[in-house]
This record gives sequence, C-alpha cells and structure tokens, in this order.
Amino acid sequence: MEIEKFHKKAVLVGANELIGRKCLLQLLQHEAYSKIHLLMEEPLNFEHPKLEVFQINFEHLSRYTELLQVDDVYYCWDGSMKIKHDPGKYKPEQTYAYELAKLAYEAGIKQYVYLSSIAADPDNVLYYRHEKQQLEHSIAQIPFWALHIFRPAFLLEDDQASKGIRLVKNLANRLNNMTSGGLDKYQPVSALGLAKLMIKQAQRFRPGIHIYSSEFIKQNISTNEKGLSKKDGKSS
Repeated sequence: MEIEKFHKKAVLVGANELIGRKCLLQLLQHEAYSKIHLLMEEPLNFEHPKLEVFQINFEHLSRYTELLQVDDVYYCWDGSMKIKHDPGKYKPEQTYAYELAKLAYEAGIKQYVYLSSIAADPDNVLYYRHEKQQLEHSIAQIPFWALHIFRPAFLLEDDQASKGIRLVKNLANRLNNMTSGGLDKYQPVSALGLAKLMIKQAQRFRPGIHIYSSEFIKQNISTNEKGLSKKDGKSS
C-alpha cells in the first residue's frame, strides 16, 4: 500500500469544539497537508488557502462520499455519541463516528484518528461509559491501515491565561498528591498539546490499531514541552 508523506489531504470533523479547533489550526500549518476538508453542520466564517468548508447534514453522510477522497480523517466531535433515528436505543453502528469511519474505509482512506475519552477505559476508577468502549470496539473492526484512538482525561484551554484554569490545575495536583499519585491519569492536559500529539502520531506511518491512554497523553505532552524524547503509545 502506498502511503503519502506530503501533499496529503485530510477530513476534519469537530472544528466547533475545543480539540477540533486546535487540530484545524495545526493541520493548516502542517507541511504534510495540502488540503483540509472541514465537515460541519453550521457555516464557518474563516478562510485559508488550504481549507475547504462543507456544510452537511450528518444524518445523511452517505450523500457526501465525494468529500472523502483524502488520506486521513480526524474525528474530534463529541457528536460521536449522538444517536441517529432512534434516540431510545444505543447502537455503535448508529453513531456518526462509526458511519463516517465505515464510509471513509470504503472510500479508500488509510488512517482514522478518533478522539475518544478516558471514559472508554475500563481500568479507570472514577467513571466508565460502556457506550464509549462499544463505539471504540466497533470502529476497530473496520480494517483501516492505521487507527489511532486517543483517550484523554480533562482538557484545558491553556493558551489563554485565566484564574479558573490555574485553580483547576492546582486542585488536580493537590488531589493527586493526597492519593500518592493514584489520580495521575486524571490530570488535565493541554488541548493544544493533545492536538499536536494527534497529528504527530498520524505522521509516524505505523500500521495497526494504536490506543493512547490518558497517562501516555499526559507524559508525552509534558516531555514534548520540555524538549525531551517521547515514548510510543500502547498498540494493540
């Protein structure tokens, strides 16, 4: 299989949310990408030479397969949990994230980058959403050349100094110290750092399914900010 390293095209979903906004700006600046197809429900008042914005109806994703002639998909929209047609019964196959993944594979897309959350991790002790894990499992059944699943804990809009952000960080650090590091995986992380990490991992050209835990995300964002070496994410 031929994998492109430069002049790539990508689809991004979720630019109206925190990580999606960060990913959009990073993708537009990244040398590997020459075109970004942004899929949105609402219009976007923003222009860039690399950017093409498409206002679509996610209830009818199959109508927009011509927009999927790209190399990579970045799904950063929490609407992944939105159920189509039958809100009273959860099925992973009825989510937008799964349907887009299926259509992307059928269109020949090689990499799918999916923003999940620590809620999908059955080892976490604070909360667990079985639906998230079901969705991850269903997407993992689609045989992409590479699937990247990120499970961050709490995200911070850290490029704007604020008293509220400092309070959250201080509280998290205190709780973690009180539990001798037992809550380390729940430490808040930089939204910008996570966006950069997602794009970086997609450029490593490693086939298979790669799941990035909250611990891995936190450690690699921290080491990246310090200019130190990084470790690989957990692959399965």
